[in-house]
Amino acid sequence: PRVTVSDAECIRPGPHYTADTLQAIQAQNSGQPLGLLMGLDALLTLPAWHQAEWLAYNVTLYAVDRGQRDQPIVWPGFFKDIQPVQWLPVPVHTASA
Repeated sequence: PRVTVSDAECIRPGPHYTADTLQAIQAQNSGQPLGLLMGLDALLTLPAWHQAEWLAYNVTLYAVDRGQRDQPIVWPGFFKDIQPVQWLPVPVHTASA
């Protein structure tokens, strides 16, 4: 399949860091290329994340602009290959179990 959703974050014990989870997924999948879909608002905080440079160099980052920014984006030098995702907003509702 072109896209697979993983529950790795849900089943891993302890603190969860995106880079650690993606490294584990990559190891389980023979080094297949990885992509990470995230909101642009979260992507803007990525330079402060655990192993941010590893993410930038080893994962294709897909950013969805959820219309929550009011300033121009200034990227650190290692964020060169960010792929914008065009989408139509879909209302999402969560229900507590």
